[in-house]
Order: sequence, then C-alpha cells, then structure tokens
Amino acid sequence: MPVPLMLPVAEAAVFTAGCLVIHAQRKRANTVTVLLAGLAAVLVVLLGMACLPESYIVQQEQSAIEDIRTGNALD
Repeated sequence: MPVPLMLPVAEAAVFTAGCLVIHAQRKRANTVTVLLAGLAAVLVVLLGMACLPESYIVQQEQSAIEDIRTGNALD
C-alpha cells in the first residue's frame, strides 16, 4: 500500500473500531459516555500542548532545570 494512503486507512480503521466498541457497549451507555468525554478532554489537552510555541516550552524546561539545581523544585 502506498504511504499516502496509510493514514486515511488507519483513520478509517480506528473509527470503525470505535463504532464497534460503542455498539458492543450499548447496555453501558452512561459509562461509555463518561469514558469518551474523558478521552476527548485528554485529546484537547494534548493538542493544546502540541500547539504551544517552542520558545515557551524551552523557557519552561530551562526554568525547571534551574529549579532542580537550586533545590526549589518542590516549593
């Protein structure tokens, strides 16, 4: 399979697997709803982190390293 087609096929497979899980768990609709909402929240946080500018990430990393060196990491 050509490389450009791999991503859409993988997305379709994940979507189909998700539909299968939802269909199989119809009797536990409330639990599935809570789990999916939690998963959506985690994805939003991860996307937010991925969209942070690199300079901000580097600044936070340097600040954390400096805190560890000075012993202020737990304050």
